[in-house]
Amino acid sequence: MPTSITIAPSFTQSPFFKIPLINYQLNHPPEYAQETIIDNLYAAMFLLSFLAFSEINLPLRNEVALLGSKSYGIYLVHSPVLEYTARIIYHFAPFILSMQILFQAILWIAGLGIPLLLMAFVDRSPFRRFYSYLFG
Repeated sequence: MPTSITIAPSFTQSPFFKIPLINYQLNHPPEYAQETIIDNLYAAMFLLSFLAFSEINLPLRNEVALLGSKSYGIYLVHSPVLEYTARIIYHFAPFILSMQILFQAILWIAGLGIPLLLMAFVDRSPFRRFYSYLFG
């Protein structure tokens, strides 16, 4: 039977240690851990791959960099866009809901395209002075 880690009684009364995952990690010794050396090697190789690809010109590199500079604005606007797009599809074209690939493609395009269009519109309108407040 595995031995468990003993913790001071006042520490175990904390609501944070009522979570099953934390209890599992605290009450089982390392030989039952789910993380292996392969997981650590994979994480290290993934991080090192960024150094390897820093000198290679990847296709669409500038477009991805442009999206990266606008990512916070996309993040702020995409949630209501997805909500209202899904509701519009539900009310006006419910047959699309049975075709999940099409439905997800529409949501993906709307979730990225509408925030970018809104950001471009605000950037070219008289509200340009509020652009940094609205989209970061």
